[in-house]
Amino acid sequence: MVQNIKNYIKKAYNIDLISISPISNQYSSVYKVSTKSASYALLLYRPNKKPEDIRSELTVYKYLNSVREGDLSFPNPLEADLAIDELKLKGRFALLYDWVEHLPYGNDPYQKEQAFTSYCYLNNLMKGINYNDYSYTKTGALDGAFDSLSKNYTDLNFTKFSNDNIKSLLQDNLLSLKSTSSFVTDYYMQNKQQFKESEFQLIHNDLSPRNFGFRGDKKVSFIMDFDLCKVSTWQYDLSWMIWRFCFDEKKSPEKNLEAINKAKLFFRERNYDIDLPLFLFLLLGRLILTLEGRLQNYEKDPLAGLTFVPSKIREINFLREYLM
Repeated sequence: MVQNIKNYIKKAYNIDLISISPISNQYSSVYKVSTKSASYALLLYRPNKKPEDIRSELTVYKYLNSVREGDLSFPNPLEADLAIDELKLKGRFALLYDWVEHLPYGNDPYQKEQAFTSYCYLNNLMKGINYNDYSYTKTGALDGAFDSLSKNYTDLNFTKFSNDNIKSLLQDNLLSLKSTSSFVTDYYMQNKQQFKESEFQLIHNDLSPRNFGFRGDKKVSFIMDFDLCKVSTWQYDLSWMIWRFCFDEKKSPEKNLEAINKAKLFFRERNYDIDLPLFLFLLLGRLILTLEGRLQNYEKDPLAGLTFVPSKIREINFLREYLM
């Protein structure tokens, strides 16, 4: 793979690399690649990305970098010698970005506060993007996804799950999954018109800790991974961010609730208020729809199902037990 990367970078960017270090391999793959005088980030996108997705993302980066102020930055792609359709390595889109030295999120309270502050800034910038010019789809109760969501899981074919633990886990939580599915569907149907009249904007769609880089002083250095951008409401983005930054399975329910309520108060004081029913709907809707999708694709990717299904069921059960 090392030689493949070197050959690709030389062909696409006319850059001679001397070192390549893998950084992450979750969903997309990231490598730190270096020459004698500079370092870059090589991003191998998810296999299902289309050329229009890449073009839209690059346009968003260009806009964000043109209007940003202060130290917070966004990915800055290098100019390639090839057309976007040709920027592929092993069948996956592969783009080179400026490397920014950073520290990962370390579950530090000040880091969390800085990430929350950066959301308010980012959201104001995202509002200025005319999403009609791009290929983004709507999500978060805005694309009719809940119209077809089954109200129960009785049609789930348990025989297709090769792992006995998965079968047992689904059967033991069947009532919980049915109830959650019903809550999500009913809430959506009752508020469908309100959602259609919502103020839409482009959102990041995955403001989890792994997409934030921090400086040594614990302030946010950059926000990355905009390839999942969708059109929705700011509440959809913010509810997921609060959840991903505040829920920790290793902590007690009381500590998790305290962290969630503290985060909601932080944003309420900055005029980003989400009432509890909407907060629950957005999170449970996202979790139950994603879980349903993973279960439908279990036969194609049982390993992903084995690692993903248990954690999502635990998250759903926590929300149901302690917040509903």
